[in-house]
Amino acid sequence: MMHFCPVSFYCRIFVCLFGRNMGKAKLFIIFARAIIQFHHESAFYLKAIRMTTLSLHELNGLIRESIEINFPETYWVSAEITQINVASNGHCYLELIERQQKRGIIAHARAHIWRETYALLSEDFFKTTRHGLEAGMKILVEVEISFHEQYGYSLNIVDIDPTFSLGDMARRRQETIAQLQKDGVFNLNKELVLPRPLHRLAVISSASAAGYGDFMNQLQQSGYQFCVKLFQCSMQGKQVESDIIEALEQIAQDNTWEAVVIIRGGGSVADLNAFDSYELAFNVAQFPIPVITGIGHERDESVVDLVANMRLKTPTAVAAYVIDLRRQEYLLIEQLDRAIREQAMAMLQQQNEKLKQLILRYRVSQLRFLEQRRSQLTQLSANLKTYAHAYIASCREHILHLPTMLQYASRAYLLKHQTRLKELAQSMLINDPDTMLRRGYSITLYNGCIVKNLSEIKEGEKISTRLQDGTMESVVVKVKSNEKT
Repeated sequence: MMHFCPVSFYCRIFVCLFGRNMGKAKLFIIFARAIIQFHHESAFYLKAIRMTTLSLHELNGLIRESIEINFPETYWVSAEITQINVASNGHCYLELIERQQKRGIIAHARAHIWRETYALLSEDFFKTTRHGLEAGMKILVEVEISFHEQYGYSLNIVDIDPTFSLGDMARRRQETIAQLQKDGVFNLNKELVLPRPLHRLAVISSASAAGYGDFMNQLQQSGYQFCVKLFQCSMQGKQVESDIIEALEQIAQDNTWEAVVIIRGGGSVADLNAFDSYELAFNVAQFPIPVITGIGHERDESVVDLVANMRLKTPTAVAAYVIDLRRQEYLLIEQLDRAIREQAMAMLQQQNEKLKQLILRYRVSQLRFLEQRRSQLTQLSANLKTYAHAYIASCREHILHLPTMLQYASRAYLLKHQTRLKELAQSMLINDPDTMLRRGYSITLYNGCIVKNLSEIKEGEKISTRLQDGTMESVVVKVKSNEKT
């Protein structure tokens, strides 16, 4: 049973009169609200007269008809994707929300894109934005409002404006860059200097990635030796950001690495969104080791690329860059070797010329020196002859006087020693023991030896005492030493 709906009636009038002129829509909404209020008040009085019982399906049918009548057109709606799922049959199902900074989520709706439409829209969206539709992305879509008795309210997306999403992504990307600059870390890694020569590389990638294989093959075929260690990470999906940050923390614990290489090959361009995140870019920007990236394609430049020490297009480009650095080092060594050799030869040649000049000067100086010494020797020889004759004459004169000098000297010597002998004889006479005995002194003997101190004899022993007129024997009764004061 169909019921009269004033909202549907007046909406049809509005569409017929004004079409989709949104400027006049506000006036009409005020008018429609007044009509709806009137209809509700009228319904209150008619309710007692006419009570109709509806099934849930009938009620949902009325809602569907009302929506089809009142919302016959399509509408452009901006929203954020919270969930997206592409079914096996090709249909795409989404959950859309609207957020406010203070209130959080203030609106929610289910949406879908039918298979044929999704194939066209997703391709066009990717061509414009270089990204696929994904959760967290803001989109501007043209929708048809639909209501199904069983599945309820949903939005059928018939068109997408890629430029809106592109602008939102650019805005978020620019906000990330601005925050990094505000935090003072944006150029930190760029200011680091790559060691020379570059040898130890910590690689962040997936072992199964084609880009990692190409990178390693190119290094091995270069003929140069590199120390490379892989820090395994997911380079696709939701784990990209956390895996790379964890790998950076592991690398930072070993300070022997000279550079970090972040590479990925293949995969969806949408996976590059992780490299625009603030957390990952912050970790790369303030990392203490130079970071080299090869994570995108020629057209794509992530925030991580911007803060890295060196940004290259692909893993093979990173390998070529590293190899070229090593080649430049070898070329520099060869140039230095050549320059050293040339400089050494020039110095040897210069020193050889100086040596020749010194030899020539030495020869001239030597001749002059020899001539001077020869003249000096001639003069010395003449002087020596003169001095020799004078010395010989002096010695001859001295020899003539030697007998007289010896006679006087010998007499003086003998006289001097005769006086000394007399003095010694007098001293011996005074110190003779007999002379001492005659003066009243005595000599004590023990076992035939002169006793000089009391420690040499003991009580009860026999001693001899020699006097002027004889010797007497005695026994020591007591030994008493002089007290020292």
